[in-house]
Amino acid sequence: MVVTDLDHMGLQSLIERWADEESADRRLLVILENKLSKARVVKSKDIPSHTVTMNSKVRLKKKMTGGRLVCTLVYPDEAGSRKRNLSILSDIGMAILGQSVGDSVEGTSGAEVFLIEAVLFQPEATALNI
Repeated sequence: MVVTDLDHMGLQSLIERWADEESADRRLLVILENKLSKARVVKSKDIPSHTVTMNSKVRLKKKMTGGRLVCTLVYPDEAGSRKRNLSILSDIGMAILGQSVGDSVEGTSGAEVFLIEAVLFQPEATALNI
């Protein structure tokens, strides 16, 4: 898994903030913390454009049914603001972070397997083209 330095910093801050929240799912916070501790951290300008970062819009395909889902990976406080926002503190949100087009991902519950078909928008790639 590879993450940008800015995403790594933002997610570490999220873990610290949410650790004291009564509504926080501690299991997911621990999983996220473990993922971040093993992640390869790169500068935003060095992240491949086919890698899922925070605020990336992606197209996923359900392996079992072939159904497709387009969503944007966001922080929890943004998840409810738009229908297709996927919180980083969800099974699938956590699974796709740092993964690339062509990767198969499975949520922590193991209920569904998704193929990352496309990164339709990645903030870092857009910033490099401006």
